[in-house]
Amino acid sequence: MYSISQSELSPQLQQLIQQTLTTHEPLKLSLGHGQSAILLAEQDYQQLLNVLNQIKAIITQTQQPEIGKQRIFGSSKGLIKMTDDFDAPLDEFKDYM
Repeated sequence: MYSISQSELSPQLQQLIQQTLTTHEPLKLSLGHGQSAILLAEQDYQQLLNVLNQIKAIITQTQQPEIGKQRIFGSSKGLIKMTDDFDAPLDEFKDYM
C-alpha cells in the first residue's frame, strides 16, 4: 500500500479529500501509539473511491510520454556539408594541429 503525505498533495487535492471526509463526519477510532483509523459510511467510501480514481487518472495522464513529430527522411539534406576526402584535415583547424 502506498501512502502519501499531505505535503506531497496539491492544495486542490487536499481540499477535495478534506471536503469528502468532513461532509458526512466519519467516525474516528484511536488505535493507540498515536495512530487513528477513520470508519466511513458506504456512501462516503464510494465518494472517496471516486476521488481516488480521479487522482489516479490525473497521475496516469501526466506520466504519459509526449509523442514527438515523426522525422521525415532527408529533411536536413543540404544543411550539413562534408568534404570529398573525409579523412583529410580541415583547413579551418590547421592552426590547432
